[in-house]
Parts: sequence; C-alpha cells; structure tokens
Amino acid sequence: MLTKLHSLDTSYEQAERDMLISLAKPGDVLFDIGAYVGWYTVDFARKVPMSTVYAFEPIPEIRAELARNVKNFSNVFCYRTGLSNEIGEVDFNVSERETGTASMAPLEEDRFGPTVPVRCHVTTIDHLCESLPLPHFIKCDVEGAELKVFLGAIKLLEKTHPIILTEMLRKWSARYGYHPNNVIDYLGTFGYNCFVLRGGKLEPFPEMTDDTVETNFFFMHPDRKL
Repeated sequence: MLTKLHSLDTSYEQAERDMLISLAKPGDVLFDIGAYVGWYTVDFARKVPMSTVYAFEPIPEIRAELARNVKNFSNVFCYRTGLSNEIGEVDFNVSERETGTASMAPLEEDRFGPTVPVRCHVTTIDHLCESLPLPHFIKCDVEGAELKVFLGAIKLLEKTHPIILTEMLRKWSARYGYHPNNVIDYLGTFGYNCFVLRGGKLEPFPEMTDDTVETNFFFMHPDRKL
C-alpha cells in the first residue's frame, strides 16, 4: 500500500503551470499524461474557462487520490491507463518511498527502496484520439518514457500541433536508452521548437548539455505564436 502520496496543496512546478495556463484559451483541451494526484489537472480545469482535462494515471492507488481531488470538477475525466508507443499490458515499478517515480523501467533499490510490479494497461495518444477530442495541450511527465509517448502520437503531431510541456531528464531517459536531445530532434521533425522557462519567459532551447539544470520544457510549433 502506498502511504506517502504528495498533497495537492503545493507550489510544485507553479511557474510551469502558470505559463501553460497563460497560453490557453477558453474551451481548450489538456491531456495530462502522468497526472499523479492532479497538480496540473486541477489548476488547468479551475483556471481555464470551459476547458476539459483528460487525466491519465495508471497506478490504482495514485489514481484513487487523483479521483478524490477532482471529484467536484465536471470538466475532468480520469483514465486508468498509461501512455506509450504500444497498446497492451506492462509492469510498472512502484516505490513506496517515492510514489511519483512509478516507471516501466527498473528503479535502483539503493535510491528508491524496494519496488513492487503493478500490472497496468498502456495505450497510445493516437489511439485515444480516435475517440477523444484532439488536445490543444499535452503535459507529459512519465519518468523517462516521454519519447515512447510521443512515438505513439505520430498522427496527432502530423495533423495538429498541440503545445507540449514535458519533463526531460538525462538520468531518466538513460533508463530507456535515449538522450533528451532525441526528443528535441524527434519533435523537430514535426516542426516543433523547444523552449525553456527562465525568469517568467520562454527562451529557445536548442539542445541539452551536461550543464543543463532545467527539467521541464515547452515545445511549440511556429503556427502557435508566443
């Protein structure tokens, strides 16, 4: 049983959330991928008029807390699935010590403590978009599997150009055998540019180096003006 879920009452990534919301228009749709307990989901649903949020959280106990946090929002829909580049059932490694680090890749016991496998369903963004409204925004925080998520969104990325806010960490992507610059290059094939939030403004971010300290990045297509 997970006993150390984080509270929703937090300033966690408030600057990134504020920027995401400032870019939104009434009626926009957000896919919150790796929603955890709902920090982004609740903020977007509350502050963007007539918006709709589809929140994806595969770990049952975490999703139960997410559902409690959004129970009074009629514009939020929670899904018990993870996102990847395939459709099927996979094991997530879940640490009670750090509940926000559930990962399809193995976690080091010396850092995360004992982990337990939790069998979860995964699907692709493109499959979801066959039945859900196309998102105007995608927030993605999946502990290193971000590239897999975007590899499952080819049709969407070719058809429309949602604004993307994603976590990218070298140590997490290494678990999946790639570098964050592979995400920058891949999304670049669809015309996206990468930006980092500094001093309340989005600045172009061409590549990640060993000196990079930021962990969250915005991707925007030229057809979406800042």
